[in-house]
Amino acid sequence: MSEDKIGGEKAILEERRKKLENLREKVLLMLILFAQKNSANEIHKLYGETSKDDLAEKNIKKFQLQEELFSRE
Repeated sequence: MSEDKIGGEKAILEERRKKLENLREKVLLMLILFAQKNSANEIHKLYGETSKDDLAEKNIKKFQLQEELFSRE
C-alpha cells in the first residue's frame, strides 16, 4: 500500500514539473510580446516641452512602455 502511495506522489510531482515548465515557456512568450518599445526618459527628452496641441498636429500617438508583468520571482 505504501509503495502505491509513493508511486502516486511521484506521478503528482512529475505532473507539477511539467505544468511549471509549460508556465515558464508562456512567461517567456509574454515577455517577448510585451517588450519595451520606448523608454519614458526618451519620450520626455523628445516631447517633454511639446504641447498637447502640437503633438496632435504632428500625429504623435501614445507610446507603449513595458508593463511589469511579474513583480516577484
